[in-house]
Amino acid sequence: MKPSLSIVVPVYNVEQYLHKCVDSILNQTFRDYELILVDDGSTDGSSRICDDYKKIDERIRVFHKENGGLSDARNYGLDHSNGEYIAFVDSDDWIDSVMYESMMNSIIDNDADISVCGHRVVTVDGRVEETVVFDEPVLLTGIEATKEILKDERMPSFAWNKLYKRSLFKDIRFPQGRIYEDIAVIYRYFDMAKRVYVLNEVYYNYLRRPGSICLFQTKDNEKIAKRLHDNAMAFYERYIFVKNNPIYETVMPICAQKCLIQLRSFIHYCAKNSISYSSHHLRHAFEMYGNVDVHDIHAKSLEISAEYCVFKLNRKFYYSLLRLYYQFSI
Repeated sequence: MKPSLSIVVPVYNVEQYLHKCVDSILNQTFRDYELILVDDGSTDGSSRICDDYKKIDERIRVFHKENGGLSDARNYGLDHSNGEYIAFVDSDDWIDSVMYESMMNSIIDNDADISVCGHRVVTVDGRVEETVVFDEPVLLTGIEATKEILKDERMPSFAWNKLYKRSLFKDIRFPQGRIYEDIAVIYRYFDMAKRVYVLNEVYYNYLRRPGSICLFQTKDNEKIAKRLHDNAMAFYERYIFVKNNPIYETVMPICAQKCLIQLRSFIHYCAKNSISYSSHHLRHAFEMYGNVDVHDIHAKSLEISAEYCVFKLNRKFYYSLLRLYYQFSI
């Protein structure tokens, strides 16, 4: 008999945190689920830990694969899942015991396609740095919820504090080879949803730790540029999505501004670190930057407006000026 819920956990070199994550899932008051652990080519003890858990609970399924990144591991888990509903947990995080019972009840009772709960950001020493949650529970239409996701304020674009109907993943998967994959795709699942229920309860615990994807540390300029490029591209795709869907026009100023800021930040980083004008990622950013209509932004600074005018006149000249600016200002 197929389980009601499939919980997909991508695993990569998290032996220090994996027990807490898996134990929190096994302690759920909701029991009708399968736990899919996708070992994404771990080189520490994570693979062994996954196999040990498989021996103690028949609901746990373990898959070992070559390293392909977070998106690839999530997609792999989706391909091997059986549940009518889908959830994701990052392998260094943990969840409260009533999370899936509460979210399953909310999604079924309200005939919703997605359920959302609040989350807290916790440091390695146990301090709660931030809590993000709605003040009151609310049932939103898919359009209303998509606007909230696109604004990226009360409802951030994370995959892990949400419960989804399986059908939402039929044609859209996480983009492989890219970082900030949640920003690039979650709003599209919401756009397909008819109803979204938002709980005013905090159930998900996000661990903020050195070495995690979001706090990735490196001195390699090309790797940093790749991260910044992927982030900017995700916000650009959201901007184009809103541009092509007039039902979301009320959030256009916010989407356009976020897009312009991210692209501008990436270009400035490249100039500051003397990355070549011929860089693939930089040239792609110029193409995206040139497609942004500054008139979509209601409040523009004089600096950004003037800089954008120079860019539109001559991209190479604009980039040369930026490099000179950083060369003499450092």
